[in-house]
Amino acid sequence: MSTEKGSIYKSILKGSAIFGGSQVVSILISLVRAKVIAILLGPAGMGLASLLANTTNIIQQFSSSGVNLTAVKDIAQAEASRNSENLRKTILNVRFLIFF
Repeated sequence: MSTEKGSIYKSILKGSAIFGGSQVVSILISLVRAKVIAILLGPAGMGLASLLANTTNIIQQFSSSGVNLTAVKDIAQAEASRNSENLRKTILNVRFLIFF
């Protein structure tokens, strides 16, 4: 039982480290991109880049309509039910919504 508990903790720690590491890499890339824009285009370029980034973010959020969040929940519920046919249908529906 103790080794199983240790294994679970290692798995959680590994997942947290991967997630945290990807966030750090994303932040560093953002900093480098902002610095390059600031050097090349100046303050007006920074404003324009921020405006374009916010606009694309709004369009992405509007077009996804929360499919990414509900898809995770629906697939997890289908997996928990242990019904392979239900899981297959759920995945097909999510793929259809994503491509639509």
